[in-house]
Amino acid sequence: MGAKPEVGFIIPFRNRDAHLAQFTKRIIEHSRGKYDPWLFIMEQAEGEPFNRGALLNLGVLQVNRILGDNTPIALHDVDMLPAPSVNYHQLEADFVHLATCVSQFKNKMPYQDYFGGVVSTTPRSMISVGGFPMDFWGWGGEDDALLLRVKASGLSMRRRYNQYFISLAHEREIDGDLLWKNRDLLEKMRRDPYTGGRISSEGWTVDQTPSMRDGQISLLRFLCTPS
Repeated sequence: MGAKPEVGFIIPFRNRDAHLAQFTKRIIEHSRGKYDPWLFIMEQAEGEPFNRGALLNLGVLQVNRILGDNTPIALHDVDMLPAPSVNYHQLEADFVHLATCVSQFKNKMPYQDYFGGVVSTTPRSMISVGGFPMDFWGWGGEDDALLLRVKASGLSMRRRYNQYFISLAHEREIDGDLLWKNRDLLEKMRRDPYTGGRISSEGWTVDQTPSMRDGQISLLRFLCTPS
């Protein structure tokens, strides 16, 4: 048999160590005999509001550098644990939305164009569409913005409706002012999908911190600081 395929998991992260421990354990179990998991933990430094899209972009650039531009990647929230049937390493389209049956949404799509939670793709495809906008600070909007870019690019997108995830409970702090700014930016993107900046490390400092490789999983951790 040939070598198992590598899969890069890109995790936007801050102050969720208990969830990360559960997620890492689940991915070790889930990957056994199927693929070689690499976890890229993109941890945002304290200070500025959380920027999920920028952190995922920074992770894409790290996977591209370390594993190559055609490596399957999962843009993955740390609070979603996959069922055994979830397939990360085979892509039937340039972008595959996986988080279609999530327990927090009662295993239903929360709205028709939901594109959040977990998306599988490659660094090549992400760079081709421009990645997430870099300007979504705080909660909300960046996953819808990525979908607008995917549709505008002409690259293929599919949803898998039989992929189940268990949600881990956590508190969510939503800044109303930032949410309105994100909604306004999203409306502008409906007219011009490339409003908000393309995938880039500009404006960020990315420092690799101690990493773990134990034969079952490679966990690379990066501290990301907006400058």
